[in-house]
Amino acid sequence: MAATMFFAAKPVWSREIGPKWLEENYRKVEEMIPMRDGVKLYTAIYLPKDGEKHPVMMMRTPYGLNPYGKEFHKYLRNVQGVYAEHKYIIVHQNVRGTFLSEGDMVQIRPVGEGPVDDATDTYDTAEWIIRNLPTNGSIGVSGVSYNGFYATIAALSNHPAIKAVSPQAPITDWFLGDDAHANGAFHSSIYSFASRMFRERKRPTNRSNQALVKVEGDCYDWFMKKGSLDNLISPVVDSLEFLRQMVEHPTYDEFWEKRNPTNHFRNVKPAVLVVGGWYDAEDCYGAFETYRKLCSESPSTDTYLVSGPWYHGGWNKLDVDHIGDAWFGKGTQRYYLSNIEYPFFAYYLEGKGEKPKDKVMILPSQETMKSEMENMDLSDGGYATYDSWPPQGTYYEKMYLADNELLSKEKPADESSYSY
Repeated sequence: MAATMFFAAKPVWSREIGPKWLEENYRKVEEMIPMRDGVKLYTAIYLPKDGEKHPVMMMRTPYGLNPYGKEFHKYLRNVQGVYAEHKYIIVHQNVRGTFLSEGDMVQIRPVGEGPVDDATDTYDTAEWIIRNLPTNGSIGVSGVSYNGFYATIAALSNHPAIKAVSPQAPITDWFLGDDAHANGAFHSSIYSFASRMFRERKRPTNRSNQALVKVEGDCYDWFMKKGSLDNLISPVVDSLEFLRQMVEHPTYDEFWEKRNPTNHFRNVKPAVLVVGGWYDAEDCYGAFETYRKLCSESPSTDTYLVSGPWYHGGWNKLDVDHIGDAWFGKGTQRYYLSNIEYPFFAYYLEGKGEKPKDKVMILPSQETMKSEMENMDLSDGGYATYDSWPPQGTYYEKMYLADNELLSKEKPADESSYSY
């Protein structure tokens, strides 16, 4: 099917959500929600004060939810502002073994291995929410990056109240495509991340782990001076269990395979909105692989894909329209949040509006057109829509590095040239 340009009406997100408005319309409650094995998970709940029943928007995360205590998380004033304006119950939860939640953290914990996992934790949390909060019986789950992994897991939890999820740049396969490896090659970005994220926590705390190492100055020069991978890892590997496991599993074996949640995509019940960015250096792979596997392994699922000229999580950075000389157009994030993401959840959680008619929505990349993009306002849309991705009729061609920093379809005479 040929692409059509997608334009929508005036964005539904009309109010700038500020601290005063939130205090007048919401109250914050902190709970330690019990899981089936007795472990309790810290959960911040933002409840509308109107006393009515509302849908729930949940985010599960291994990252900090500061400020802990009575103050509100900044997300309610920006990326979740559209849900606050529509009086959603907003739930933020630290996954087990992180911050104030009890239990032990397992990186990209496999689904179905043992009596509890992140899917059962999501199920138990959803059950507590339905039993204890004034909901309309519908829960949505969204998240970016590692939070996107937990959104994917929520789709596998099989709780009937979870009716829509949105994995955004989700961690999907930490060996083949996401930011721990790149087709098996150790990814430099995981090094400093691992030295903080993979550290064992001694007790529940509202403070982040301190990094054991710090990459300073020019990244390339810093790693080149370190030399071998062993020189990098040996000083910290004994302190970081998951890094040790990475070293012990240098090939794609069962250890990695069972940590890929897409291997469990069978008859996924919730509707799924997958989101990614063309300039996502961390988890570009995760979005497209999640979409591909859902379409192939769970064809009955209502699955949608959105991608635009964004860096990692850039669709949530409301006031970023460029990075350096790369201009992405003004208003793309607000348009996405108010005219694509919110209507998706509104339909499946509230029964409002119409079922999304476009399976794939692509905002083309025009970053090289700086002179035009600086003044181009994309707040009214500009998306090309397709029935599938890649679009029907797509074909692949091999390209070769050529002279003058160009690409060529012609195979060079020098057989040692690299091909892509």
